[in-house]
Order: sequence, then C-alpha cells, then structure tokens
Amino acid sequence: MLEFKAGKWQEIMDETKKRTILIHHRWIIAAFLLGISFLSACTNDTNIPVATPTKILNLIVQRQVEETRPTCDLTQRLTGTPHPTQKATPIPTQILPAFPVNEALSNNQRDQLIQAAQKYISPDPETAEATVKEMAYAKGATASLTCGPLAFAILQDAGLISPYLNLNDTWLVSPLPEKNETLFKEIFPEDEFEWLRDTTPIAEMDFTINPLQSGDFVYTFGGNYEHMFVVTRIDETGRAYTVQNIEQGYLNGDPDDTSFIIEETLLYDPDHPDEGVIYQWANPFFWKLGLTGTNGFQRFRPITPIEEPSPEKIALSETLDALISETGGKWNISIETLDGNILYERRPDESIHPASIIKVAIAAGTMHYLQEYGQEDPLSIQLSRGPAYNVMENDRSFKQLLRAMLVLSEEDAADILHENIHGSPLNEYTMLADWGLTHTRFRPRKSSTSELTELYRQLYNRELVSEEATGMILDWMLEYTPNDDLRLGRLKESLGSEITLYNKRGSLLNPQLIVADSAILVYEGNVYLINIFAFQDKENNVIYETLEVVIGEMGIIIGEWLIERNNLK
Repeated sequence: MLEFKAGKWQEIMDETKKRTILIHHRWIIAAFLLGISFLSACTNDTNIPVATPTKILNLIVQRQVEETRPTCDLTQRLTGTPHPTQKATPIPTQILPAFPVNEALSNNQRDQLIQAAQKYISPDPETAEATVKEMAYAKGATASLTCGPLAFAILQDAGLISPYLNLNDTWLVSPLPEKNETLFKEIFPEDEFEWLRDTTPIAEMDFTINPLQSGDFVYTFGGNYEHMFVVTRIDETGRAYTVQNIEQGYLNGDPDDTSFIIEETLLYDPDHPDEGVIYQWANPFFWKLGLTGTNGFQRFRPITPIEEPSPEKIALSETLDALISETGGKWNISIETLDGNILYERRPDESIHPASIIKVAIAAGTMHYLQEYGQEDPLSIQLSRGPAYNVMENDRSFKQLLRAMLVLSEEDAADILHENIHGSPLNEYTMLADWGLTHTRFRPRKSSTSELTELYRQLYNRELVSEEATGMILDWMLEYTPNDDLRLGRLKESLGSEITLYNKRGSLLNPQLIVADSAILVYEGNVYLINIFAFQDKENNVIYETLEVVIGEMGIIIGEWLIERNNLK
C-alpha cells in the first residue's frame, strides 16, 4: 500500500510538472499579491506543480513563519521525488563514481557507513518508536526528535567517530559557539574534520560544483526548525542519500499522516536540481509543514584518514570496555605510543579536571620560567633560590618545592610554584598554547587526556625545557613511594620490574570524586604514554577504592596486551 500510494503521488507530480513552465512566473506574481492566504491554500493542493525555490520565495516564507518548531521535527520531505524509499534491504558495495569522493574514507568504511545506516531503517511508526526507544539516549524521546542522535549513532556504528560519545549529549544540540560548539569540537576535532559554515540557503547550493560526500555531517539553519543528518551514500550517478526520521505522509501522499518513520531519503539529484528533500525543505508550498536550511548550513567532513583498528587493538578495546561497563563510572582514557599510534582512547578531547597530574605541567612551566627569566647562573644555582613572585609564605627553594609537588603531591608547593609563574612576566597561557595545550589551565585546573598525553610526549622528547631540567622532572616522577605499587604500578606484575615507569597519580574527593593515573612507560625499547581518569557517574554508584582497584586491573591488562603484541611482531 505504501509503494502504491508513493507511485501514484509521483504520477500526479510528473503530470503537474508539465504545467510548471506556463504558470511558474505567474505564480510568483500572485504570491506577492495574495500573500499568506494563497500560500496556505497551496500547501493542501496536490495538483499545483513544485517550483524550484528562489531567494524571493524564501523571503516570502520567512515573513509568514511565526512559530519555531523543535529541532528535527521534520515535516516536509519527499513530495515530487522520483526515487521513493524502500523497506530496509542490504545495499551492495557502492560503485565508485567519476565525481570526487572523500579519500579520508576507505571503500570499506563507505560500505560500513551504508550498512550502519540500513540497520536503523524502520518502515512503520511502531518500529520507528521502538528503534528510538532501543537507542535509549533520552527518557521520553520520540522518532520526531531523533535526527541528531540518529545521525551520530550511524557515524558511531560505522566507526567514523568515537564509540564512547554519549548520544544523550547530542539531543537537540547546536554547533553555534553560544550553544554546543565545545561538544562538536570533541566529536569533530578541527585537525581531523573540515568545518564549513555556508550561509547560502542549502536549496540554492550547486551540488554539481560542491557535492556532498559520504560521511559528511550536516547541520541546517533557518526556517522554523533546524536539522542534522549524515550523508550515508552516494550512488553511481552522484545522487546523495541519508537515513533520517521522516513524516510518513510525504511518502504515501497523505498530508494528514504526521506519523514518523526512519527511512532512506534522496537529498538531491545533480541531474535534476529540483528533486530531493533538500529542495523540499525550502519549498514555500509546504511552509506550514516545516522549512529548514534557509539560513545555510554547517558541514563537518573527515579530512584525515580514519584508522580502521587492527584485530589486536579491537581486542584491547573490548577488554577495557567490558571492564568499564562492569565497573560503572565515567572514564577518559588515552593510550598511545611515543610516535602517536593510538592504541586505545575514550573521550580523549573532553575537558576534565586533571587533579594532581597537572603538577607535571606546573613543573615544566617552572623550569621554563627559570630558563627565560632566571639569572644566567647554572640551573642548579637557580633551583637553590626561592620563588621571587609569590604572595604565599615560603622558605623553601625551587628544588624543594618541585620535589614536594611531584613526589609527595603537596598542594601548597603546587600553589606556590603556580603563583610564581602567574605573577612573573611569563605568560602562562601563551606558554601552554606554544606547547599545543590550548585547553589546559593551571587555575582553575582543566585539561584533557589527549593534551596530557601530548605534554608527556614533548616532555620525554626534551621539547619543553632543557635536557637537564627534563631529566630532573623525570627523575622525580620515577622516585619510588609506597603507593607506586597501586594503579598503573601494577604494570610491573605483568611486564616485570625491569620496566621504566615515570608516573604521576591524581586523586580528588570533593567536589567530585576523581581517581587517575598517568605514566610514561618504557618497555623493550618502546615508549608508551598512558592517561587514565575515572570519575563518579551521575548515579554516584562507584567509590574511590573500586576505581583505584580497576585502574590497577587495567594496568595488568595493558601489560599482558603489550606482551602479546610484541610476541606477534
């Protein structure tokens, strides 16, 4: 029944298109004269031909739209599209077309994207609501407001963005700076994705010149709602498709059928620029039913190859993920080699409280201050003096303060050293930015596991401060204390005591529980950078002791995995 009605609707539209040339200009003049009432009547007349949207028509629509609908409540879709959607069926591997494709994605990844999208197709309202419920991203979520979580879920399942993104965080979000830009930067890092903001109404884009590509994530602005979708496939003729939530009435020709399904829809056909949902979104015949993209769009496109993980990396991820799932809590993790090979990461770019691990950066900043603004005496002489820029009571030298901060994790020492940096001519923000730590701050303390990993990389490579100063910081991180056998110290249980482990732990009880550990691990000539942070989740159902034990178990797992990895080489 669905296919019959869609086909019948197409026959009507094909016939009415023959009349478009004769009445198109006449219709525009009439629209100005008759105004809102005429346009309202047109939306219910299926025999009126669909006209290609223009800037003038968009202006008419914007003046008539009085109410703003929620993001993603899609109301105008596929009327007039000669490519009706079908029930979910496997789609064969794409034929590589003659037009440009995104080389950041492999053929296999493009196929995975198609397959990931197909899994969400729900051909009737009941199935669509069940699909949304199964996604479990928000209590009470419905198919009418699922465009963001659906698009992100497809990208996740295809392996194109982090699998650890919480879909609840993507519900009704916007990439605008005053809204959720920070989240979008975590999902689409600017060094890995192209950010394009175009204020041209999306229906006026010439997609023969600037075609969308598989894997593009698009956010539309303007009209009376905003929308998110991912380009899930491009066929051999250059037609672009997405899988999205859609009102069923625009597939079966019944304008009163506002129930939502999840279906593959044509975005545009480069050979027929009036066909596809992108043009439907700007068509004033349907302004009552919802318009979007009239103020342009923002596109996020992969520009660097997205790694397809090896079987051994998948094994490590599955083991750590299972442990985290069993434990609970919120985790941010980065495990890399010195040369940047990512072995495992979990929300590495999310801004977090770094607890005492920030003290390594404060130590490097102190050494940098001495190099730039200390006297020309040898470093050992400079370290024997006390801070000059300090409002806190202190009778200790730089060397004593640095050791107390790094080995004993003393907070007073950290505060004194930071006050000296902050009060000196050294601009700490410029220094951190020069080190590539653009989101790291000493006060209030914040960073990310990716930036802390970069800090360790440069520290070990002697890129932050002098060889002598670096050696002293690493020696203090290496100095043994009784708690060094806990957390990542348990790496020695699997790798043996001959490893070198430059280590700094971090803990915080209030205002939030944080248990963390970080290390530069040298094992069999290879260097690994590890940052693991565990937090209580919203339910606060984990305790300090549990998180500490689990980080230790992770240490054993990582050690055993490294042994196996080396054996495979």
